[in-house]
Amino acid sequence: MSVKLLSYFFCFTICSCKNYSQLTLNQVKYIGSSYKSSLNKSFVTNQLNFLNKEDTVYINLRLPFDSSNNNIINEGLYYSCKLVTDSSYSFTLKKSNYNAIPNEWNSYYRINAKFLNGKRKSKFIEIKKDTEYLYKGNYGKFIDINNELYEIILLSPASNCALQH
Repeated sequence: MSVKLLSYFFCFTICSCKNYSQLTLNQVKYIGSSYKSSLNKSFVTNQLNFLNKEDTVYINLRLPFDSSNNNIINEGLYYSCKLVTDSSYSFTLKKSNYNAIPNEWNSYYRINAKFLNGKRKSKFIEIKKDTEYLYKGNYGKFIDINNELYEIILLSPASNCALQH
């Protein structure tokens, strides 16, 4: 095999893996959200609803919930971004697993997700496990779609974000 052919194969393999691990949602229209219970008394699921042409995309944001005060801690998506209803957004998401979430964070995915073996380590099933309320981490950076964990790499436009990225 020639060096040129080997270089091409190597580049193709790297690009294919990179593309496989990312998901891009272009110009999806935010139509609102709803809160749902989770399998942990100290977390709730904020389901964010988007229209992608004719399809609906549901993004789950797992948030800390202080049941003693009935208080949901929702600082927004990504870097404290507050989404505006009927506005369009583009996302770049990277498939992830619980190892990407810092150990110091109190994360629903570290506590209540059992990640499946095999090639798709970002896929998980939820398990019931209650923990005490603890607010510690960036809860808007990791989301899930159809029980697959993603890290938000880019959100555009970022005009309603408290922190620049």
